[in-house]
Amino acid sequence: MRTHALSLLCLLPCVAACELLSGSDPSTWQSVDDRTVPDSLAALYRVDAARLALRVVYDDERPEREEVELPTALVDELYDALALVYNATGLDSRDWVVERFPIHTFPNPEVFELTVGVFPSKEWVGAWQSGQRFTGNTHIDQLLETYDLSLEAYHDRSMHRANLRAGRPLNVAALAMRFEGIDGVRYAEPLSWFGDGNDIRARSRGEHWELEYSVGYGDCPSGCVQRHYWTFLADLGGFVRYEGDRGDPIPEGS
Repeated sequence: MRTHALSLLCLLPCVAACELLSGSDPSTWQSVDDRTVPDSLAALYRVDAARLALRVVYDDERPEREEVELPTALVDELYDALALVYNATGLDSRDWVVERFPIHTFPNPEVFELTVGVFPSKEWVGAWQSGQRFTGNTHIDQLLETYDLSLEAYHDRSMHRANLRAGRPLNVAALAMRFEGIDGVRYAEPLSWFGDGNDIRARSRGEHWELEYSVGYGDCPSGCVQRHYWTFLADLGGFVRYEGDRGDPIPEGS
């Protein structure tokens, strides 16, 4: 966890400095000392942070949207923000999004898998048909190695296609474009997800990250018709503030 320069002002016995940091009454912020997250949960939050970063890149139309690798600094900031909320055990509202509804990002956009449609008549495609990862095609194999792609499945019914999975979160839409134009490739695209569900959204608010957690319910395979939201503001210097909740009633039996 990096230390935000402005947060050091709160170490001084000066209320005005803390108000400069938070933009409001400093008593509404909780100082979080323990920045650790259990390994199994940290892995999930790392994926969440990657997906949130990719959304920010596309929403803000940043140049990085053309890159396959995700911007490390942005991913780290968003992971830190998620870890701060997790460790803000002094906030009762934290239990709703961490314990009662263990909320993570809905898997859209895809950050691991893509589908590559191929012409089975091409010699190199035979390797995928037989379950082999590397094909002998220089361009294909270089992409497999560079982005740690494994062959998850090959489908030979109707239209031939292979499912590939990356060993780390990536901008899969940009990765798919790298397959375009390779002899034998019909198309390449991220794995498609349908429906809806729980989610986390992130928005930059100056020196802070606003994290909006939501639980969706009511015919979610077609698109959740009801949703309840909890919002937190995370300062990367180690402070978290609960901003309130809104939306439809919390699902019964939660």
